[in-house]
Amino acid sequence: MSEMDDSIETTPQSAGSASAKKFQLREVVEMGEYDPEYLGTFAEWHTLSR
Repeated sequence: MSEMDDSIETTPQSAGSASAKKFQLREVVEMGEYDPEYLGTFAEWHTLSR
């Protein structure tokens, strides 16, 4: 049965590919992300006025 447990542990890797979705700046801000360093990775961030 431990082999089955190992296969269950590998399933999150497939879920990791879902996280490869490219988010838009608006989406990450709506999710509560406010770190300027991270937001600066979005091209749109640099087009906003202060």
